[in-house]
This record gives sequence, C-alpha cells and structure tokens, in this order.
Amino acid sequence: MANTYLLDEQNQEFLRQANPWALRSMVERLQESVDRGMWENPDPDLINQLTSSHLEVEATWRSGCRPYIPFELGSMRPEP
Repeated sequence: MANTYLLDEQNQEFLRQANPWALRSMVERLQESVDRGMWENPDPDLINQLTSSHLEVEATWRSGCRPYIPFELGSMRPEP
C-alpha cells in the first residue's frame, strides 16, 4: 500500500491535488502502524521514505490550510 499509493510520485501528486486530507490521513495511519509495532518486519528504507513523505505532506498541508472563518451574515447579499 505504501509503495502503490503514498510513495508513487504520480499517485501522490494526484491525491495531493484531488484530496490532500485523504493523503494526509493515509500517511498518518501507516506511520501509526509502524509506531505501534503493527507492521511486521518493515523495510527500514521504506520506513525512512514514509517518514519523509509524512513530514512533506504535513508541511504542505499546514502551509495550505486555512482556518475556518464563517461568512458574515449579509456578505452573501447581491449587489444593488
């Protein structure tokens, strides 16, 4: 899964554009499985790539993330 969805550049770019929240969630879940010892005999190089990908996705997500700001009442009124 890591190689196919997260470490493949084309798939990662697609997810980054189509649904960055899904990409972030997938990376976090795989990283959590490593941290909790749920991934039996993970390849150290794969884990390093996954960690780098996690940091990159997190940095990209945070830089593009905007805080929720509710619209002001009346701001949707048509112009006269």
